[in-house]
Amino acid sequence: MVERFHPPESPRQVMEDSLRREAYKILANSEDPLAREVAEKILELLDIKKHIEQIRQGADQTQCYQKMKQLGIFWIREHSANFDWKDPKGAFTINKGDKYLDLHLPPLSEDKKTFAEIRRSFQLVAEYIQVQNLHPKYLIGITYEKLGRLATRYGFTVVAPKLPPDVTRGVENVYRNFRSVGGDSENIGSIVICYQETDQFVKRFGEDPLSHVLRGALLGIARSRKTKSELHS
Repeated sequence: MVERFHPPESPRQVMEDSLRREAYKILANSEDPLAREVAEKILELLDIKKHIEQIRQGADQTQCYQKMKQLGIFWIREHSANFDWKDPKGAFTINKGDKYLDLHLPPLSEDKKTFAEIRRSFQLVAEYIQVQNLHPKYLIGITYEKLGRLATRYGFTVVAPKLPPDVTRGVENVYRNFRSVGGDSENIGSIVICYQETDQFVKRFGEDPLSHVLRGALLGIARSRKTKSELHS
């Protein structure tokens, strides 16, 4: 009997499978609302690849609404909070049902890891919020301490939630093992939440209201002329 050949799993596939197992374990065993939110975000991000082509077709097009949107180096998604949570040391409060934008930074190539590219991407996010007339309370990213420190340069506040040790240990170890496979042994720290009020974010990275209105009017005129040209051709 000839054995079937099974190609070895890539380090990325190993990481994804491990993360998926940890996420399901959290959902099955933890009653902590924030822990469950982290697990659900992990599963959502792992399922992005099912819709990757559709998402990439609308990448950077702020006039095109998509529930999951690629803008520069970031992926954003509209969400409603499934829990009430307050940072005991700061002003961050979110209640069940509050709208927020989930911000995700996927693995990047070296040429994308620049301050200019990060700023350009944040400007696209701010433009998208304005063009689509979105009103989330916050932009929120759940990430690791290393990336959290970088986010503070762009106006984000970082808080370290107190999650049960058994909830965070497995996921953190999976990420650390994956990074060590790639030769990156630098300490990435613990799970943190990065947040910024949407109004402040738009003020920091968006256009002033008059410029935004004028640009929208010009885009409308351009589309109208294109339509008339197509009708007469």
